[in-house]
Amino acid sequence: MNGSVQKKHDFRNPASFYRLRVTGTVPAGWEGRLGCLRIVQEEVAGLDKITTLMGAVSDQADLLGVLNTLQQLHLPLLLVEAVDIESIPSTSHPERS
Repeated sequence: MNGSVQKKHDFRNPASFYRLRVTGTVPAGWEGRLGCLRIVQEEVAGLDKITTLMGAVSDQADLLGVLNTLQQLHLPLLLVEAVDIESIPSTSHPERS
């Protein structure tokens, strides 16, 4: 070991912060089923649109609900990442603005 300590995600912590990415776009009217996640769509040259969803998820059941909704929309999942909220600029999410 090199003496450095990696911070592990504590899944018991209520309101964990997540970043999810999918190929495609979330249709209008489905935002309410995704809780209070911020939804940002971007164009990637030569590829389909990529949608990033970011925000606090209250628990694993809430995260599963988000994942199920994305599956119902047939949006291929590219990334699910637990994020340290302190590492995100305050302009990137409503919890820190």
